[in-house]
Amino acid sequence: MAILYNNWGHAFSNPTPAQLAEAIRQLLAPDGQIASNADYREHPEAWIEALDIRKRLWAVTASRNGYLHLTVYSDADMETELLAVSRENAAANEIASAWNALLEQNLTALLRIFNARGIFP
Repeated sequence: MAILYNNWGHAFSNPTPAQLAEAIRQLLAPDGQIASNADYREHPEAWIEALDIRKRLWAVTASRNGYLHLTVYSDADMETELLAVSRENAAANEIASAWNALLEQNLTALLRIFNARGIFP
């Protein structure tokens, strides 16, 4: 099961493609360009969390300034951080690709998006 948290603080279990697209649209400026945090009153980030088959928690966070972050924790309680990698200047389609990779449990593709393949088991 995966949970999407949009920038308004709403949570969606096992989000649909439409919910993902809407969360990205709300996060970014109306024209699809990256906006500054000063342009908004709500939270500047949206993210998806999901457990893998080993019960590790994976979280992909997107921020409206184009920052995309992947964090992997040892468990759902975020006891130990196992991996933290980021990339900058992520466009809407790159956010969607990362979120979809996590939803599909395609962790190899997700690690590839962050150029982290081979540094995490």
